[in-house]
Amino acid sequence: MNNTIDDQLSMSDVSLLSGTNSPTVSNINGESSQSGARKRKTVAIKSLRSQEKTIDNFKKENFDLKLQLNFLMERLNQMSPENCEKINQENIKLRVGVQSLSAELKESKEIISELNKEINDLQNQHECPSCSNHSDSKSAENKLEQLKEDLQDKEVELQNTRDDFDRLKTYLDHRNADYDDLQKEYELLKRASSNPSNDNQTDGLIKAVQELEEDNEKLVAALQSRNQDVAALDAEVEKLLSHLNEKGMVGPMNEKVIKLEEALDERDEEIQEREEEIDILKKELKILAESHDKDIEAFEEHMAKAQAEFNEQTQLNQELVEELENTEKCCQDDLTKQRNDLIVSIRERDVQLVSLQGNFEQQTDTMEREKDLLLEEIVELKDTIHELFDALNKQEETVIELKNQVRRKEEDVRRRPRSEEFASTIQRHQEELDAVQRERNEAKEENESLQAGYRDMKKKYHIIRKKKYLLTKLLEEHQIINCA
Repeated sequence: MNNTIDDQLSMSDVSLLSGTNSPTVSNINGESSQSGARKRKTVAIKSLRSQEKTIDNFKKENFDLKLQLNFLMERLNQMSPENCEKINQENIKLRVGVQSLSAELKESKEIISELNKEINDLQNQHECPSCSNHSDSKSAENKLEQLKEDLQDKEVELQNTRDDFDRLKTYLDHRNADYDDLQKEYELLKRASSNPSNDNQTDGLIKAVQELEEDNEKLVAALQSRNQDVAALDAEVEKLLSHLNEKGMVGPMNEKVIKLEEALDERDEEIQEREEEIDILKKELKILAESHDKDIEAFEEHMAKAQAEFNEQTQLNQELVEELENTEKCCQDDLTKQRNDLIVSIRERDVQLVSLQGNFEQQTDTMEREKDLLLEEIVELKDTIHELFDALNKQEETVIELKNQVRRKEEDVRRRPRSEEFASTIQRHQEELDAVQRERNEAKEENESLQAGYRDMKKKYHIIRKKKYLLTKLLEEHQIINCA
């Protein structure tokens, strides 16, 4: 019997627990909707941050492209494949001219050395002159000394000229080396980028050609200056020879003078040939300049197209930058607004959280007290139910015993004749049996009322547990939101 009561109590617990699930599910659905709203806000904030990162990346890429374009424009301004080839040919011709001029200077120096030697011989021959022409020889010696000094000066000038040619040669070597380096860089840049830059390339090419033309003019001027020096030297020698002829001091030197004159004539012919070569070089340079002008015009057209494309690309980049800046501004405004809304919402939630914490603590204390009281009542009810069931069992045993007695007496009555005394005894026993039956029914009713009270108490206990669980969960969610 006790086992049956415990089974009934456990079944009532299960039914109560199953009945309390439905409000919990509805609360969980409400909480899931709130968590979904929070997730959407978090996703919106992340999307704004990703847009800001994208804008920063576009700005960096645009700045890098501008730097690369400026670098390519500066490098391409200094070179062009056709013009570089022409400049290379001109440098080769100038190098050949410098070498030929160096050889001519060497020959001129040898001629001057021979003249100096002849003058020394002439001076030695006239160391002991006669008394009749003593004054003339003295003046001639003075002339010779003066001529010797002039020749030494000319030697110094020729040495300076040779040094100048050496410097020019070194300069041309450096220019050729620079040209080779520029050509290598041009090939590398040509592989890296096939697009031209801007109009500054034309100015750079024109400037490079002008510099080469100026160098050529300087070389031609230097050559003409050296030719003038040689002509002046020849004039001095002729003047000296004519003076010696007038004084009658040439004598045995006529043959050598004739040879020197022939050498000077040959030298003049070579100089004439060099001048003709210079004229030819000037004509070729003029032709190259005209061809270069045509190339520059074609290149300018190409550069105009490239500049138009570059301007269009620059405009597109500018529009993209403006669009990105506007997007960034809008995103920043939205982000600021959302941030302010979140701050206000967090403050409101903090206030709600404080109030909920106070209510939760108060309700927790109240529920703990109610829980303790209900547990005490449940224990008392269980004890009372067990006592009632024990009494009911005893009454049932008494009823069974009385029924057995009645049955036995009925059997005895059947065996014996009926009498009034026996009938009264049976009636009395029947009344006792009815009284016991009534007590038994009353005990059952009291037991049922106690079980109903026990079930009510258990329902209240589970409701209090459910409220405590919901309040705890709500408090934890508010704490998580506050921390975030």
